[in-house]
Formats: sequence, C-alpha cells, structure tokens
Amino acid sequence: MTSIIHWILHINQIRPDVLQHIRTALELDGIGYDEVKIIPFADALPPVRYPDRFNVFYGSATLIMNVARNRRLSGGVFYDPERFNIANYLRHWGPRMLNHDSRVTTFPAFATRLHDEDSEWFLRPNEGNKAFDGTVMRFSDIQKLAAELDIFNNPNLGPDTQIVVSSPKSITREWRHFIVNGKVISSSRYARNGDPDVAGWDVPEDLLAFVEECCEIYTPHDIFVMDTAFCNGRYAIIECNCFNCTGFYEHDIVLVVRTINEYLRERTSV
Repeated sequence: MTSIIHWILHINQIRPDVLQHIRTALELDGIGYDEVKIIPFADALPPVRYPDRFNVFYGSATLIMNVARNRRLSGGVFYDPERFNIANYLRHWGPRMLNHDSRVTTFPAFATRLHDEDSEWFLRPNEGNKAFDGTVMRFSDIQKLAAELDIFNNPNLGPDTQIVVSSPKSITREWRHFIVNGKVISSSRYARNGDPDVAGWDVPEDLLAFVEECCEIYTPHDIFVMDTAFCNGRYAIIECNCFNCTGFYEHDIVLVVRTINEYLRERTSV
C-alpha cells in the first residue's frame, strides 16, 4: 500500500512566482494540493481536507512549527528541533561550520563575562525559531539587552533562550542548497560581500562537492536546506533550515518539488 501524497500551500505567505512553480510541479506530477490562507503569526492550524493522506505543508515558519507539534499532521513537516539547531551542527560538522568558534550560552550568562565593552560579537539563536535575527553587537549593547529581556513580548526570547556567540566573519559569497537523501537538487547564490545578490549560475562544482561530503558525515533530515558561505578562502556551513518554511532564490523549484515527491513515494511505499 502506498500513501497518497497531498500538499497544503499557505498561499498568503508564498511569493506568487514561487507558488506558480510549485503548482506546476504538483500538476505535472499528478499530486493534489489545497491552498489555504492563515493570518500571519496565528497559532491556528489550516483545515485539512484529507487527514489520512501524507500531507506536505509549505508556508510560514509559524504555521510549520504549529503543524510540527501536531502528532496527527507532523509527518509532512521535515523537522526535528533536536536536530535543527546550531549546537547539533557543531557536534557533527565541527570545523566545517562557518562559526566553528561558537559558544552556546544565554544572554545573561554571556553578559557576565569579562570583555571589552566595545568588542563586537555575532549572535544568533541556537534553534531555528527565529527568536531574533542573527546580528553583530557590541558587548556593552549585549549587556544592556540581557538586562532588559523581561520587557520583550517575545515568547521565544527570554533569560533561558539558548544563543550562539562567535567572532564576526567577513563573508564573500553565500548559497542556499535544497537537499534530498544526501544529494544537492538545486542551489543558488543569494548574497555577495554581505549584500543580497541572487545568481543561480554561480554555483561552483567544488562547493557542491563540499556540501555532499558534509551530507555523508551527517544530515539533520533526509529532506532539508543548507546555507553555505565562502569565507577566508574556504567553504563552510552557515546553518540548515526546514524545507517546509524555507524560501527559494534562483532555484529550480519544479525539480525540487518533483524530487521530494519521488523520494516520498519510495519512502511511503509498503
């Protein structure tokens, strides 16, 4: 018996051009889909017309995290918080990580350390819940923020929130890779020298070799997204992302969606 694959698309959180590519891929593949609209950041789950099918969700991070917590629906969300976090990547990939000099801590704990108040540090959340955007801050500003955490109306940011702190890096180029079963399906550059700069043609072969070598060491999921960088003469992993809520750049969206469906057909066959 093979499970029927069905997609649920959060259309008010998907760019129109991306949505059309996904529709095209699903229609070419004979895969059914529903389009839903949900208020941004709302905790409500969308209506699920076929709960007994293998429902693949694609949309906002809030929607995907809500679905991931629902045992009945979570199979179509390719995510595990125990795997999708920087501490886990550091354990498995070590020096292959861009910020391999990171320490996992909290705002209050780091603020008590002895550092020059003008020293600069790169901070980001350990988990992929977007508690705050990765940023470079002076140590004095970090201390001020640590003292004011209780006034923020952010359920994902508090004194116990794990953060990752490292030295700032000067990145030359950055890429995003969609990966299925350890193989890169489509890649695109999305930044150069710190500024947005999208190019699907600028994907060096040795970069792809690096990504797939990393996948031989470890993958957080069979279907996931990896962001990489070229910095100080080497390729490195920036982070990984859950496919279901990750945006596309100049990727072959049709190929990505069709490859995922092909893999799911094989995996869900009994």
